[in-house]
Amino acid sequence: METQKAHISAAAPAPPAPVGDYEDFQPLSTWQTTESHHILRLHLHGFRKEQMRVRLDSRGILSITGERPAAEEEANERSHSGRRRHRRFRKEIKVACRSPDKIRAKFSAGVLTVALPLEANPREHNEDSISTRISINLESAPLYCAAAAMSGYLWRLRKWFENLPRVGKVCLVLLGVALMMGLVAALSVSFWISSRHVTH
Repeated sequence: METQKAHISAAAPAPPAPVGDYEDFQPLSTWQTTESHHILRLHLHGFRKEQMRVRLDSRGILSITGERPAAEEEANERSHSGRRRHRRFRKEIKVACRSPDKIRAKFSAGVLTVALPLEANPREHNEDSISTRISINLESAPLYCAAAAMSGYLWRLRKWFENLPRVGKVCLVLLGVALMMGLVAALSVSFWISSRHVTH
């Protein structure tokens, strides 16, 4: 998958952090390898482009960070102090690539897509560092939008499952096991019937 070339600029100082409490989280992320790139997708529904930063430092540490105020539907999760909560994340990846112009980033339909050249050999990293910012492009290609819509559905399904009470999760797991056993039994019967036809 190819993305538009990103414009690189020196890292600007971060805006002052708003007053409030913070909820750190790790966004759902997926990796894909194509013939020319490693593709990282972060599912960041509720975020805007200007609320995220993608940076690459001289040691090859790619940092992806973001911060936003809690949405209205999350108002019940405000702290006891009454201050509005903010959600933020930080993901760092060690890459062999040291050239920011070889890395592409775009944001579409709630999904941040970062394309790295194959030689980048990405690995997770957890250290802070001085970096160069990589701009995030906005793109609305139909193919990407369709993929992002499916990703958004899977993300909502995951959140729904996480919010289920424990007994609900157990019931779903048991249902899944029962369906698998039924499928195995059906395949076994089908194989037995076909083998009898062959012997006769």
